[in-house]
Amino acid sequence: LSIDWIRLTLFGASLEPTVRGPAFKGSHPVGSAPFAAVGSRRGSAATRKTERGRAAQVASWIEYEYLTQRLLYTHGANVPRPFAQAGNAVLMEYIGDVDEPAPRLSDVVLEKEEAQPLFDCILHNIELALTHGRIHGDLSAYNILYWQGAAVGAEHSCPGDRQ
Repeated sequence: LSIDWIRLTLFGASLEPTVRGPAFKGSHPVGSAPFAAVGSRRGSAATRKTERGRAAQVASWIEYEYLTQRLLYTHGANVPRPFAQAGNAVLMEYIGDVDEPAPRLSDVVLEKEEAQPLFDCILHNIELALTHGRIHGDLSAYNILYWQGAAVGAEHSCPGDRQ
C-alpha cells in the first residue's frame, strides 16, 4: 500500500475539529464503556463538569476513535490508515488528491450500478466492526468518503461496544 498524503486532525475542547476533519457528534455517558473507566484518573476528571473534566472526556473519545480505526484498518476495513494519536491530534492517511479531499458519500450522485458495490463495502465494514465488538454510533453518508469508486469510512467518533 502506497501512502501519498497524510492528514492531521486536531480536536479542540469544544469537540469541534480545529482543522478540516470529522466532528464529534452525539454523547456517551461519562465513565461508560468504551470511554474512561470510573475510578481512573481520567474517568474521575471526566465526571466533573469543569474545563479539565471536559478535556479528559474529549481525550478519551479521541483515543477510542483512534484505537477503533486502527483495529478496523488492521482487520481489513476500508478506512483511512491511522498512524498515531497524541492528545487531541490524530494522524491518518489522507483520502483525496492534492487539490481536493475526497467528497462525502452524501455529496455524490451515483449511477445505479455503482451503488451495490458501495453498499457491499459498507456492510463488510459493519460486519468487521461487529466481529470485533464495535458498532458505529453515527453511521451515515455524511461520514463515509467516496474515492476512486470506493466507500471509505472516515469517522468513528461515536464508537461503542455492542454489549
